[in-house]
Amino acid sequence: MEEIHQGQISDTLARHADSLNDISQKIWREPELYFQEKFAHNLLTDFLERNGFTVVRGYKNIATAFRAEFQSPNYDRLLHPTIAVLCEYDALPEIGHACGHNLIAEAGIATGLALRDVLTSHADTAQAVDGKLVILGTPAEEQGGGKVILINEGAFLDIDFAMMVHPFVRNDLEPVILGIEACRVEFRGKAAHAACGPWEAVNALDAAVSLYQNVALFR
Repeated sequence: MEEIHQGQISDTLARHADSLNDISQKIWREPELYFQEKFAHNLLTDFLERNGFTVVRGYKNIATAFRAEFQSPNYDRLLHPTIAVLCEYDALPEIGHACGHNLIAEAGIATGLALRDVLTSHADTAQAVDGKLVILGTPAEEQGGGKVILINEGAFLDIDFAMMVHPFVRNDLEPVILGIEACRVEFRGKAAHAACGPWEAVNALDAAVSLYQNVALFR
């Protein structure tokens, strides 16, 4: 089944490659600062609507945010996941789209097209994939905290998981991110007789719980 859907995704992306690139280039040529992304908002929502998505413009009373939905024919909220793919499209002062948000927007709608076709194909067969796809337009990433506002307004309450991509100078599955440091901690205790010498024991779980509590307090 995985090979079937991989081939279908490749075909969808190839079929829409020119249109997707055109959207990316247009956003690149029209850089807009936070909460001013009217051109990008209209460009992306018009494209998604033409391709079968149900679109809410000005989502959560943010003029340049949007929500576009598509679901499989047999979608059931209690049984199937709702996933979100995030688009960013604001630019930086003076240097425009140096952070590549035009590419993030392109990747978001490209993912939407590919998953749309997966959700609608092979219905009622063993190859069927059921769920709801949400393309969420999140303005004001560089400044303004657009995603924070959307979170506070409940935009993610019905989302099971959300994802996005960010351009880089090379393919990197494990990028170094300043706000994240992964490490592995192993706790080793020391056994002792519970009646004759309990003071000689070291409980590894106590150390693990203490670490968890103290790290949590940093927040």
